[in-house]
Amino acid sequence: MKTLNNFVKLSLVALFAAACGPATTGTQNQMSADEVQTVMVGQTVTVAKPSPAVPGVNVPAIKVNTVGYPTGWSKMVIFNVDPKGAVVKNAAGQVVLNITDALVKNYGKDEASQDPVWQVDITSVDSPGTYTVQVGNQVSDPFVVDEYWKVNQKAIVALVKSFYFQRTRTSLDMPWAQWDGDQYLRKGVSHAHDEVGWDYNFWPDKKEKWQKSADKLWWPGEQLKKGWFDAGNFDMYIDSTGPSTQILLTAYMLSPDLFVDKDQNIPESGNGVPDLLDECTWGLDWIMSIQQKDGGFRHSEAVRAWTSVIPADKDDTERWIRGVSSSSTAKAVSVLAMASQIYKNFPAYAEMAANYEKAAKLGWEWLKKNTDHIRADGKGSPQPLWDDGEGLNDKGARFAAASEMWLRFRDQSALEVVRSMIFKEKLAEVTDVKIITTGSWVNISRYGLANLALDTQTPDDVKNYAKEIMKRCADEYLVPRAEKDGHRVATALDEYYWGHNANLAEKTHMLAMTAKITGDSKYMEVARDQWHWLMGRNPNSYAMATRVGKGVTAFYHMEWGPFDPPPPGFAIGGPNATKLSAMAPGAPAKVLIWDNPEKTRMGTPAHTMFHWRQEDLWDAGFAEEGSWEVGWWEVTETDLLYSSDFVLAGIAVR
Repeated sequence: MKTLNNFVKLSLVALFAAACGPATTGTQNQMSADEVQTVMVGQTVTVAKPSPAVPGVNVPAIKVNTVGYPTGWSKMVIFNVDPKGAVVKNAAGQVVLNITDALVKNYGKDEASQDPVWQVDITSVDSPGTYTVQVGNQVSDPFVVDEYWKVNQKAIVALVKSFYFQRTRTSLDMPWAQWDGDQYLRKGVSHAHDEVGWDYNFWPDKKEKWQKSADKLWWPGEQLKKGWFDAGNFDMYIDSTGPSTQILLTAYMLSPDLFVDKDQNIPESGNGVPDLLDECTWGLDWIMSIQQKDGGFRHSEAVRAWTSVIPADKDDTERWIRGVSSSSTAKAVSVLAMASQIYKNFPAYAEMAANYEKAAKLGWEWLKKNTDHIRADGKGSPQPLWDDGEGLNDKGARFAAASEMWLRFRDQSALEVVRSMIFKEKLAEVTDVKIITTGSWVNISRYGLANLALDTQTPDDVKNYAKEIMKRCADEYLVPRAEKDGHRVATALDEYYWGHNANLAEKTHMLAMTAKITGDSKYMEVARDQWHWLMGRNPNSYAMATRVGKGVTAFYHMEWGPFDPPPPGFAIGGPNATKLSAMAPGAPAKVLIWDNPEKTRMGTPAHTMFHWRQEDLWDAGFAEEGSWEVGWWEVTETDLLYSSDFVLAGIAVR
């Protein structure tokens, strides 16, 4: 998460006043400037009692994957009430399965949700159709059973589509800026104004624009290229853009047959190239545009402090190109090396593929010459750098870069770096199962390990080690956690932190790749359990992305937060008991939603399960009046990495 949290002066807060919950379905509900309310901090408010997900009261007592279950898969549903006498019914109301004791495992009280749990096997329901599970007056959300792609295609397309709505340096126009009849337009071109691109090396002086710098390598004299907003804010970082793009490309490489031209309805559709690859150029070309002539990559394009909550095309805040970073360079090298081999197969991108290769090789030479961890200089900015974090290192990124340089170009120097990191240095980023499995964007070594384990030309010592450590990650860390949890999720109680959902999607990919590496289907079963959790078989009973299954209905976002319904495919960070435990005391898996018993001061209707306005946290007593110390972004903000992780998870479990 890279967002704002102190940009508002405590004398007043100006935010959009629309209801962000599920009001009138299909109605676009964006606020105009005339409708923005000014709220005086310090006014008397009634503190509401926290009300998390309560089975059978505000969420179903029977949890299912709300996107659906592919035929041939094991199918488990979770009951929070005794399933004795439960049945599965088809769309016509006919009973297709009577749930007997043999299909039920009484798990007992689930520690993460504090709910009673029964795990119920309905695998025999395997004919295509729409179903519900019922017991007494308790009914699950409807779900479909069908072939894998018929079940998951719309969800995957939606998740990729979110990247179109994160594009900058463009307007968002019809017929592309729509989903299921709802329009999400941006009339103006965002972030191409005169205050974009100042070289941060000269801050506080606006001495030179980056596009005119003698240090700049690509596209001299031109404005910065393309790019996606990182999260709910408008800033951009290689440390998230690089891995996010690489994750999307990894999904493409796993199942190129599923990603086709014209499936995204974007301006590039119809050019003969899969739309996923067209979309990825918005990340790749921006990364290229901040490479130095010496091969290093600048870290980010961002404001110095915080941006006001305004439409993207109205934001004229000064934007700076921060300094070079070794982690950013390594992540750029990693994704560009992979991209160069994919895009060269498409004539429309042959020239760019060659440039991606040049950039990757030049960046690799920079990494070999600059072996220390070089961090961008924040120059006292209140905004975190997000440069692989304070106290962390760039080793995971360097390992990923070395792996890709070997895999794509058979660079012997890169192979020796891989060997050294594994066998000589024994770096935690490639030897410690917890660090590998929970590294998120700060340690992307797991992608290198998975690819090395599957590569036929990698020497046996490296390949066998990669296989061994992937299996250890599953056996020692992921599978035991899933088996211990009532909802079969590979999350320990202390892992419900910021970005939980993305980390879980990364675990899903690791488990699925372990199944592929070992040939043991038990790992795929556990991987699919994680996918089911993300798609709704969880204590909150929601799919953790917008417009996906029974997806979340609002999220924290500077541009799209006021829209009801929200645009598609934005994956949220998920339960965060580290920062907002008061939302569901003692139940970390539920720290996500607040069922407000009354209408809030900002107009959010009663019984709206998802929020994005800070005042709603104040009204609920989750944060002190006027405080931005914690915020909705810590559970419902999205991020490029989250959506890309979900895409890869959904493809990996195929």
